[in-house]
Amino acid sequence: GQTPLVWSVKVTKMSGGNAGVWATPALYKEMLYVPTHGGALLGIHRETGEIVWQKKFSEHAWGSPVVVEKTLIIGDTYGTLHAYDVSDTTVDPPVVWEFKVPSGSALESTPAVWKGGIYMGSRDGYFYKFGDE
Repeated sequence: GQTPLVWSVKVTKMSGGNAGVWATPALYKEMLYVPTHGGALLGIHRETGEIVWQKKFSEHAWGSPVVVEKTLIIGDTYGTLHAYDVSDTTVDPPVVWEFKVPSGSALESTPAVWKGGIYMGSRDGYFYKFGDE
């Protein structure tokens, strides 16, 4: 039979070499937001497989991102929670805000979002709420 594969993307470290994808991507409009073990966040067109842009984190990106109201939210293993404006999917999304947890410990869980609050755990043994009071 015919293979069901439509496209594939070679995911590399920002400095070269192999890097895997350990997290579930987020999907918003025509874009997939794919974090990599190599420390990148890739914006991949879901129909063509083209890497439209990529961002480099200080460390690995193992947690899955979420998109809420045109804002992409993702944590990294350096303890920083990132928020990007993805309202225009044709451009590299600008930073809305970033916050580093005091311990600098890895934020690897998938953020849960509800009514302005962002909830996620960290390797430092704490569970955090970010956002509205």
